[in-house]
Amino acid sequence: MQIRNDLGSLTKPVPAQTRDHGIGCVVLSCFESEFRFWAYLCRLADIRMIRADTLEEADFLLNATASSVLLVDVVFLDGTWKDAVAMVAGSHPRVTSVVIADEIDSPFVADAFSYGALSVCWKPICLHRLRRLIRWAHEVSEERALWLRN
Repeated sequence: MQIRNDLGSLTKPVPAQTRDHGIGCVVLSCFESEFRFWAYLCRLADIRMIRADTLEEADFLLNATASSVLLVDVVFLDGTWKDAVAMVAGSHPRVTSVVIADEIDSPFVADAFSYGALSVCWKPICLHRLRRLIRWAHEVSEERALWLRN
């Protein structure tokens, strides 16, 4: 399996020595153009973004890159945000999920918090808000990791 880096080109998995640098974020989305824009601008804030098309790919990337944040669209190729949040809760307890939604999807994501998502990021996305939200999700992930160790 090949991995797309934050600029969309195909690369090998991220080496272990670079995993500790910055915040790792997997984006489960079908919208490559949006992803490329966010990834380029977030990279300047030391946030590494990697896009996944499917739930299986996101699961693999969360392990391979040691990412702490999963951004997930309401609907993607093989599921919905509920599937992704459930996968994170079951397989990646240290990862924090954030749902990305349009305002029209608000009835569909109203119960995101009860499923375990940290937040819903509403489109159109303000880049400054997105960066803050990813940093907050990463901090929650670190606190969760400390709690799980004890």
